[in-house]
Formats: sequence, structure tokens, C-alpha cells
Amino acid sequence: MRAELFSLTGASNKAISAAQELLKDRGLTILAKCRLREALGLSYFRTGSYRAGAEEYEQGIRLAEANTANLAACELRVGLFRNKIMWIGPYQAAAEVNQLRRRVHHAANPGLAIKFQVGLVELAAKLGLLRKARRHLNIARELQATVDDRALVATIGLTEVALTAAEGDLGRALELSLDLIEVAEESGSASPMLALMNNLGHLLSAQARYSEAHRWINNALETRRLGGGTEVALRDTLMLLHVSKGDFGEADNEAKRISALLESPSEQDSFFGLWHVSVFSRKGPWLFKTLPP
Repeated sequence: MRAELFSLTGASNKAISAAQELLKDRGLTILAKCRLREALGLSYFRTGSYRAGAEEYEQGIRLAEANTANLAACELRVGLFRNKIMWIGPYQAAAEVNQLRRRVHHAANPGLAIKFQVGLVELAAKLGLLRKARRHLNIARELQATVDDRALVATIGLTEVALTAAEGDLGRALELSLDLIEVAEESGSASPMLALMNNLGHLLSAQARYSEAHRWINNALETRRLGGGTEVALRDTLMLLHVSKGDFGEADNEAKRISALLESPSEQDSFFGLWHVSVFSRKGPWLFKTLPP
């Protein structure tokens, strides 16, 4: 539980260390091993080690399926699916949708169904299919009443923020973001709060409320040593904020910091890395680079 908590609250290096140490224990149950593989996978993805993250999920899936732990296997598959969409990009994940949909249906687990639908929202939006994305969001909203998970509620809300912004209603997206602050803080999960701060930076900057936008981004960057795609996304927002203000020297400084982060081989071909390369083209639903898994 401590390893999982480190992972969920964003202390990725502590999560990796704790999980790796625990996996040496031969007395662990199959389900405990699967949960540790998921904690490792999520932490590796967040720190930019995408191949290692995917391999941890795959190991957990193989272990679960070999021991007929079907729900655990499905949970791991959905987690891997969402992380691929967020950190690597939509195309690889798109090929898995139909098979994964059948697995989720058979699992008959509302929380898992919501996570899958949220993944489908992001997938559709990144492919430019905004009406389809809205349909998946509506399904997630309908299922929301069946669960009591504040982090999941925050994730649904953040997904709606991103989709609303992608649809062009930035004013409504900002209202939704401000309404989410209490829920995101209450969840205690790092991902919703960091994503919310980044979104607020974008949306306030779009309204020329630069001081407020700067404050939210700085708060996120000062939370802890981030690294990986999370820091790339936040610094990318800060770079665009400086450009909007006309502070091109500061924007150039941030661009250099981002380039240094992207020197990691695992980051260069990531969705965040590719987005940064094409940032000034302004193509695609940009707020979907901030959604949490």
C-alpha cells in the first residue's frame, strides 16, 4: 500500500524503490505482485521511462492471466492503454480498442468501465474526433454515480475541461477548472492536481491573466522534482505563457530547459516531445496533453 501511495501521490522514485524491494519477497500473493507491477509501470511512465513502464504492465498482465486473475489483468490492460495514449500517443493504443472493450464489458466493474471510457475520450480527441469523444464522456458521466472515488471524479472533470477547450469554449473550460480545485485537492492524487494547474495556466493565459497563470504553473513546478513528460508539459505551458507576454528571452530559456529534458531517449519520441517540436503549429486539442492516467 505504501508503494502504491507513493505512486499515486507522484513520489515516483520512492514508489519504484519500494516496489522493487517488495517484489523480492517470495511470499507475495499474485494480486500483490500485480499491484506492484502497476505501481512500477505508472511511476516509470511518469518519469519518462516509457519502455520500462510498458514492460512492467506487460509482466503484470502475463502474471495475472497465467493465474486466471482476470479482473487484475483487465485493470492492468486498461492502465497500460491509458498510459500509452497519454505518454506515447494515440495510434498504438487505437489498435487495442475493440479487444479491450470486450474485456472491460466482461469484467462488469463500474470503476474500470469509467477509466476505459476516459481513455476513449482522450484517444478520440487526439485523433480529432470530438463528437465521438463527447459521447464517451457522457457514458463516463452516467457511470460516475456508481463509484465513490474522488480521484476518478477529478479525472472525469479534467477530461471534460480538456474536451470543452478542444471544442473551442475556453471560457467554459476555465469555469470547469476552477470548480475542480476542491475535488482535485481532496483526492490527494498528484496527477489530477498537476494536470489542473497546467490547464489553469493555459486557460488563464488565453484570457491574458498572465500573473495568475504564472502562479499556477510555478506552484506545479515547485511541488516536487518532476522530470519526464510531466515537467515537459508544464514547462511547455510556461514557455507559451512567456511568448504570449512577449518575454521572448524567458521563452527561449524555457525552450532550452525543455530541450535538455528531451535529450532522454525515452522522451524524444513521446507524445509530449513530439508536441513540443510542433508547438507553434497549434494543431490538435492541446489541453489533452495534460490529462492524468
